[in-house]
Amino acid sequence: MHPDFQRYVDACAYPGKLDPDAVERHLADYLKALGMSRKIERLPVGWSLEKYPALKSWIEGLIEEFAKRAPKAPAANFAAAMAARDAMAARDAMAARAATSIPLS
Repeated sequence: MHPDFQRYVDACAYPGKLDPDAVERHLADYLKALGMSRKIERLPVGWSLEKYPALKSWIEGLIEEFAKRAPKAPAANFAAAMAARDAMAARDAMAARAATSIPLS
């Protein structure tokens, strides 16, 4: 058995101990190894895309990029990407409607 196996098993246990500083450090190392630069930010419980416009924009761009490459991907993946984009738009519309609704009472 590999000497780190038990550490791996312990790390996969949920709920487990989370060391946010270590997560950020290792993620930064991973991004550096990939030659990428990204803002690393821990999202709080109850977060929403409306509170993180940069993340929302990045996700939308990712979906659009996926859609451009869709002819090379299976049809199911394309359909999933389009459904995700439509779900985001629908959720945004519901949030906007809720934000502008005036109570009837």
